[in-house]
Amino acid sequence: NGDGILDGGEEGVSTGKKSIVKWKTEGFDITSIEPGNTLGLIVRFSVYNLSDTKQGAQITFDFEFNATAQE
Repeated sequence: NGDGILDGGEEGVSTGKKSIVKWKTEGFDITSIEPGNTLGLIVRFSVYNLSDTKQGAQITFDFEFNATAQE
């Protein structure tokens, strides 16, 4: 509903899962949007088999989104 809060049923279709390394090297093809429109994205991270020494640790990610114009 555009209020900035994710409500049930607003998730849409998943673009799949990738490791951070694959995201960096392969990227994601998100979708096409018309000029002047906006697109909301949900980015989720899961960590499996996290060692006890890493529990409670913090990490920072810096994302860069690139767009190309198509005619």
